[in-house]
Amino acid sequence: NEGTDRSGEIEMPMPLQRKKVNTSTLTLALVAIIVAAALVATVQLIAVQRHLSTADLYSALGQNQNTALHPSGGGGRSRSRRRSSAGRRRGGKADRAVGRGRSSSLPESPTEVVVTSAADGGPGECRCELLTLDCLDAIACIPATRESLDRSIANGLLTRSMMKVITTFEDKRWAWSTQPIGKGIQYTTVAAWKEWTMRTQPLKETYEDQDHMFIKHNLYPDCVARNLKGKNCFFHPVSRDDYTDTIEDGALSWMEDNMTVGEQKAAATSIKDWLVSYRDESRSFGTPRPAVDHLLVFAQLARMHFNIRKPIVDSYARYHRIEIPEGYAGQSDAEPLRVSLHVRRADSCEHEIQGSGETSRYLSKASSIDSHAQVTGKRNCYETAVYMGGLRRVLELASGRPLEVYLSTDYAGVLLNEIRTEFKDLYDRCVWRFLDFPRETFDYITEIEWEENKPKHAFLGETAVDDLWHLSHGQVFVGHLGSRFGKMGWLLATAKYNTLIPYWTVDGRSYCCEIDEICSNATELIGSMEHCLTFAHDLAQDDADIDEDLENYWETGSSIRVKYVKRMAQRLVDVIRAEREADRLSTWLGSDAVWIREGMDMELNG
Repeated sequence: NEGTDRSGEIEMPMPLQRKKVNTSTLTLALVAIIVAAALVATVQLIAVQRHLSTADLYSALGQNQNTALHPSGGGGRSRSRRRSSAGRRRGGKADRAVGRGRSSSLPESPTEVVVTSAADGGPGECRCELLTLDCLDAIACIPATRESLDRSIANGLLTRSMMKVITTFEDKRWAWSTQPIGKGIQYTTVAAWKEWTMRTQPLKETYEDQDHMFIKHNLYPDCVARNLKGKNCFFHPVSRDDYTDTIEDGALSWMEDNMTVGEQKAAATSIKDWLVSYRDESRSFGTPRPAVDHLLVFAQLARMHFNIRKPIVDSYARYHRIEIPEGYAGQSDAEPLRVSLHVRRADSCEHEIQGSGETSRYLSKASSIDSHAQVTGKRNCYETAVYMGGLRRVLELASGRPLEVYLSTDYAGVLLNEIRTEFKDLYDRCVWRFLDFPRETFDYITEIEWEENKPKHAFLGETAVDDLWHLSHGQVFVGHLGSRFGKMGWLLATAKYNTLIPYWTVDGRSYCCEIDEICSNATELIGSMEHCLTFAHDLAQDDADIDEDLENYWETGSSIRVKYVKRMAQRLVDVIRAEREADRLSTWLGSDAVWIREGMDMELNG
């Protein structure tokens, strides 16, 4: 289906050429006004129907609107609000953490995610301000039964399937072959979201057909046989069916066993309508969408570009280990709660070992939102006790559910030994899943990208993709959201469960912030989900042709966000002025302007 529009919409010719006006111009103009009014009414009705169609999805999935995890769900009873200590800002954006708030399901800010509870006896709704560092209270809304969990996962699988149905693909290739894999996938997702929402061009199908810095295709027989190079060796084309693991296979089985074919089609149609509505409205200033809609669509696009192939499936199976403590105290009939635990070590700690006696960069508590910019040479690492403190909080909020911890770190064996001895009570209450890579894998010089580490690049790339897939299993995230690697792990988990993943980030950075800026300062500038999800300083530099303030960078961090926001504001001012000029030109051109505007509208609307 490459090169075709799967949405079934008919391409209309764009009347950009000049038209002659005949003697019945006035009559035609009146008819045009009447037809336009009818079209506006029809469009408005369609928009309403698209929003209401989510009710069909609840029905088809056997869910009540007050307990569904669909992004447009609402309702629920009032909760008392917990205030975050992350900092105060205009309108209190950075001050709002998880909502224990009003009975209303309306968010308080453009970046506040509201989800309804799928847990029996749950709170009704949970709120998470994505500009804050702590949203663990939203654990209260995580599905507590296998059935409700399968519904949510099946919803995500259907969402990706319908996104592919309504998307046009072309045989062009994404770049980023010289970027670390997590960063490259994030940047690809940013570009894909912008292209997909604007509908101005097809979505690229594959990655560059050349070896990546961290992927050597000739190490994998399957890639050699298929002549798959670079990221194409690790990832399927975007339009292909998803690779699914046992968790997702279980959700598919639930859907097949509990829904008729007709109900499955009805659910898919409802999701398709929601996606079309989102794509039409997501970048229209007059039709704001809830933050959860933006988050889920963005996450599902990330997952579509992270559709792993056989080399990664085999590698993950080879290194994946499960450790159940002899004194395991978590035996229960309750559905286990999966927790992604991302512990940064190696080059992010300048290869300093915890407790080495040097001037330690290891902190004994998590960083605050106003902590210093963590530029190269000033990166913080955190003692194991910091992460264990976060895990204890998850255990307390899990209401007796056993935990399965998906540990992602450079030194899994060393770290688990420490947890067994220093935090035995916590160790005994969890099942531990980790990837047992050879220790020498992470014994390299300074930054991972450096030329001196080239002999290890290929296997480090494989381990990075394995670890990202590992992190995608968590229903809760504890770790680093300042890291692009951590951001991708959290997004992939969001896609798997098709809902907000409650989180606690230790590095003083929310998802919306970058590691080399002071997050509290950046938070003051973020006024939309598009800004939160798509900003990256090097992408912004290319887009607006702006330079970093290198003189102050190493002390105060990146200055690009401030400059970029100012540049975007100036662009808006220029466009508004241009609109005034367009009106003046239209009055001069008269009837000719009608055809020009109609043609431009059709072109810009895809």
